[in-house]
Amino acid sequence: MKAGRAATHIKYFQNTSDYYLALGSGRIDAYLGPNPVAAHHAASTGRTEVIGSFSGAGDGLQGKIAATTKKDNGLVTAVHEALKHLIDEGSYGQALRR
Repeated sequence: MKAGRAATHIKYFQNTSDYYLALGSGRIDAYLGPNPVAAHHAASTGRTEVIGSFSGAGDGLQGKIAATTKKDNGLVTAVHEALKHLIDEGSYGQALRR
């Protein structure tokens, strides 16, 4: 924990409907997963928003991953900047190579 901030709690869901229900009800603030699923949900329901995507397969392949939040919940900028920072400084690439 940095600067007195609360720890992040990661939750895992088996089914797509489970994490979208959790997003909609406020039990989770964001979802990180496959871009096609997130993009389809955002386009078809209007209740979520894709706030960024990046290749999960490294520089050689274009494997899309997206982060999704409940629409207008204020996390868009923070999540985008966090993901961008991990990619820019190389931590994300290191994790992929493990």
